[in-house]
Amino acid sequence: MTATNTFLKNNLYWVLLSILILAPFGAFLLQVVKTLFASSGRPLSDIAVMALTGWKELLLVLGYGLVFFCLLLNKSRGFKLNSLDKALIVLMVAGVVYGYLVSPNWKQIVFGFRYDFLVFLFYLLARFVKIDWLTLKKILKILVWASVPIFIFGLLQTFIFPKGFMEIFGYSNIPSATGNPIPPYHLIGPNIVRAMGTFPGPNSLAMYSAFIFLTTIFLGKQILKNWQRYFVAGLSLITLLATFSRAHLVSLLGALALGFIFFQFIPLAKSKIAKIYPTIVTVVLLAVMAFIVAATFALSSFSLNKNAGAGGDLLIRPVSTQAHTFYREKAWEVIKTKPWGSGLGTAGLATTNTGGEVFNPESWPIQMVYEFGWLGLLMILLILYVFMVFILREYQQAKDKIFWRYFFTSFLAIFLSANFLPSWFEATSLMWWMVFGLFITSNEIYEKKN
Repeated sequence: MTATNTFLKNNLYWVLLSILILAPFGAFLLQVVKTLFASSGRPLSDIAVMALTGWKELLLVLGYGLVFFCLLLNKSRGFKLNSLDKALIVLMVAGVVYGYLVSPNWKQIVFGFRYDFLVFLFYLLARFVKIDWLTLKKILKILVWASVPIFIFGLLQTFIFPKGFMEIFGYSNIPSATGNPIPPYHLIGPNIVRAMGTFPGPNSLAMYSAFIFLTTIFLGKQILKNWQRYFVAGLSLITLLATFSRAHLVSLLGALALGFIFFQFIPLAKSKIAKIYPTIVTVVLLAVMAFIVAATFALSSFSLNKNAGAGGDLLIRPVSTQAHTFYREKAWEVIKTKPWGSGLGTAGLATTNTGGEVFNPESWPIQMVYEFGWLGLLMILLILYVFMVFILREYQQAKDKIFWRYFFTSFLAIFLSANFLPSWFEATSLMWWMVFGLFITSNEIYEKKN
């Protein structure tokens, strides 16, 4: 019985590690495999394409199957739910129930759940994996080094390879809104190619670059040698710049600024308000976040004269700005007429899978309000509030605080990035939530031992 239980737990660990390592390569591998089979005269079937597209979900099902057998053998709950776990479970259940009441279309609900909430199931799966801090650091080291070829590949796309290079791997040269990787869709002017690496697009690579950069500067001393830390940090930052993603650069700078403020200045006074310190910090953070989201929406309406020159095109990019403005204003018109929401899966990437009109406001918060009405705004605030209170309270009691600073700051970067992406279901946010789940459980074990 014990041997079987150990076997199941070890395999659950390898399932999770496989998802973490392969997540950044998913889009690229899909295109390569499709191209290889097509060139051999035997194109992949629709079922095979679906399996390759949903490989993460298949591994998720396998992981929960292993969890079920582990729980059956142990006759226990696996781990004690904390406040964040409970909030995320309530959020997922409420999202499905309310989404069905507003629009009882199961296909929309399934795909809507995938892009809005499925990432939290990956987090909860990671909570079942019991590893020590040394193993967690090894995982982070693997993830950091796995990023190097991705960054180099992305930089080569921008500075060395010709524009049509990615077509060798089966990437389409026809602009589309179906979610397929399309290099020409990500040009600045006629000649500058935005780096996308192995990701579906530049914004996805930008979020990943920021994630690796923060991992390196916060935890680099614990997992890398000094020269390695500087090398990966510099490479990730250069790659972020090569994506020409204004939004994600701002997200990274904003997260670093907020993290510095709350960990350097506010703690000076927290001894006097220790009991209510996390709540006060969270309220302030919510106000700051609300301002940033509002400013983002307002700035998207800013139109630069098309004759602004090369510098203006690189920084503001009027055509891109106007496109974002159009879709966000379109979303706002619907929100005003349907304040209780249009239903789960009626906006964002889910609409590329459910048929009918494809509508993507390219902002997860706006998408949530579009789907759930003003209840969607409450959902977002719930995630922010519970997360901030939870992590700041844990930070106060922690013996080793650097990990908590890292997750606090990187969460802010991920959340701010979600203002410019249509879902949490990006490879990077998926990886972040899984690593965070592994850390929470390993930290509970560490705190008990010490």
